[in-house]
Amino acid sequence: MSQRSRELRPDVLEVLDRAQASGSTWLDLDGCALTEIPDQIFALTNLETLDLSDNGLKNIPDRLWKLPNLKSVNLIGNPIVSLPNRPGLTIDLQTYRLCYTQIDATNINLFVGAHISHEDADFWAVRPKVARGLRKLTVGTLNLRIELEHPKPSSAIWKILKTLSNCVALEELSLCGLYLENVPEGIRRLPCVKWLELDGLGLDRLPDWIGDLDIETFSAINNNLAELPDSFQRLQHLESLDLGWNPLDQIPSLVFSLPSLDSLYLRSCNIREISADVLQAPQLKYLDIHFNPIESPPAEITNNGLEAIRDYWRQRADTGVDYLCEAKLIILGEAEAGKTSLAKKIENPNYELRDREKSTEGIDVIRYQFPTAIRVNESGEERVLNRMFQVNIWDFGGQEIYHATHQFFLTRRSVYVLVCDDRKQDTDFSFWLQIIEMLSDASPLWIVQNEKQDRKRDINLSNLRMRFDNLRGALSTNLDTIAVWTM
Repeated sequence: MSQRSRELRPDVLEVLDRAQASGSTWLDLDGCALTEIPDQIFALTNLETLDLSDNGLKNIPDRLWKLPNLKSVNLIGNPIVSLPNRPGLTIDLQTYRLCYTQIDATNINLFVGAHISHEDADFWAVRPKVARGLRKLTVGTLNLRIELEHPKPSSAIWKILKTLSNCVALEELSLCGLYLENVPEGIRRLPCVKWLELDGLGLDRLPDWIGDLDIETFSAINNNLAELPDSFQRLQHLESLDLGWNPLDQIPSLVFSLPSLDSLYLRSCNIREISADVLQAPQLKYLDIHFNPIESPPAEITNNGLEAIRDYWRQRADTGVDYLCEAKLIILGEAEAGKTSLAKKIENPNYELRDREKSTEGIDVIRYQFPTAIRVNESGEERVLNRMFQVNIWDFGGQEIYHATHQFFLTRRSVYVLVCDDRKQDTDFSFWLQIIEMLSDASPLWIVQNEKQDRKRDINLSNLRMRFDNLRGALSTNLDTIAVWTM
């Protein structure tokens, strides 16, 4: 049976027409109130993937598989009573219970949702043979939400989890979005599993026996893992590893010793360094470290990808390490606020200001040096190095005509100072702080209140700091009378 065009919603007709016109290889008709498969689908000869989940379909016609390229059909959430025995079916446990005598378990990808009925769970528990031929199984949810905790499994779900060892032919297993805290023991007795996902399960650790599996793809995203067990090194055939959204803080060094690892995903793991150990994994082709506060190598290197990171560590190994003691200090503010006076005082604390300092036209750059000592750790040994620290002070003209050019010179990884004249009270703090935050990638910022003629002004610093995270504080001084300036 098929559903005629006049019985379909306008938005469904639009989707079908668009798929026909574009020759699409996939079609999503999820939740479209279908009771039969629309006629138009049988003409989509390029179709490979078809999603018919959450509809009202009861009977799936065998002629659907006359589409020459069709590989996958999602039928989850339909009240199905009749199925053809065809490969590529994704169905839920209720459908499997009603139709398991009609289909071969090797043809299906079985989904067991978090809210299954006890009737479905009992069907699984009392008929172990229904699990033996399964190749693909998902328990929990299909769409993981990244969050701290997920719901605890119901008693019906526990019946499934406690009998996982019955799935002796299982090749792909996904447990997703259930607060288990521990990995079910039955998994260690699955000899054929190659794909294992343990996502959003509230795991603090992985069991040592995980290294006894012969898996090729492993995922454990959105857990509480801080490290991997040493047994992980035994996963000689592991090709893809995803540990995103875990509090790792550093990349476990053992992952770079996995001989077959091709892809490594570490999103949002609070990682600050990609170590030189990456050179031990020449077979690694893809490294995803997005949304991590990487400090080493610098962002200019990591943004260029894995090979640039390798080149960075190779160069360091060849030429050694030097330490750059240099910073860029950018001074901004309205005209005659005291920006040039501040720059002169930093360069020479005893500099005597003129009655009327010449205003900066455009940008002046002053190079100021002072001796310093830095503490470094090399090969586990700590030592102190004496260096000259250079500050490149950029003094920007405050006249409004120059404001439009500021955007070309306000750079990230700089220190910013906003000078305001407390006597005039003409500084638009919201304007300046927003510009600095936007163009500097939230580089640190200080406000210097120049109390000309000893005039003081309350700038509501606490409110500004609530709005701008990069605002470190404010300093009040009279640049005309201060004898020594220290930052």
